[in-house]
Amino acid sequence: MTTSPDDRVVAPPSSPADGDGPETPGPPPHAGRGPRSWSDRRFPWSIDVMFRGLAFAVIGMLLIGLVGSDRPDAHFLPSTDTAAMWERIFAHALDPFRQRTGALPARLDELVAEDPITKEPYLDHVPDDPWGTPYRYVVHDARRGRFEVRSAGRDRAFDTDDDVVLER
Repeated sequence: MTTSPDDRVVAPPSSPADGDGPETPGPPPHAGRGPRSWSDRRFPWSIDVMFRGLAFAVIGMLLIGLVGSDRPDAHFLPSTDTAAMWERIFAHALDPFRQRTGALPARLDELVAEDPITKEPYLDHVPDDPWGTPYRYVVHDARRGRFEVRSAGRDRAFDTDDDVVLER
């Protein structure tokens, strides 16, 4: 007689009451392998979607920062703050110049000269204001160290309302 696969007898699973199996349930699937690894943890799909969205947002912001704007001058827009900053830099360079030489310079270009003590120039260069006009430097009282540094401003004309002025 031949047997077919359908004729096989399958034994019923044993139960702990029969005495054939263990009395306690088996160990959990991760037992014996130490602490659970990151890959064993399961997150709900909503958290996974949130993490992926956050990752795409960060990557997008980084790419926008690397590519930048279409305008070549977008990183430097002329402003009165920039002019005022350079005027303060001039003032900070004029103080040690006056202390070392005993007088204020006649022109701002003299600040590019080497300091006799530090052997470094007071300034690396004297730039124009943010609108391309040279700064105006006037000494009011050389004995007391009073001076004025003036930027022509946006209209590039001195002695108008938009001038940026530092007086000391």
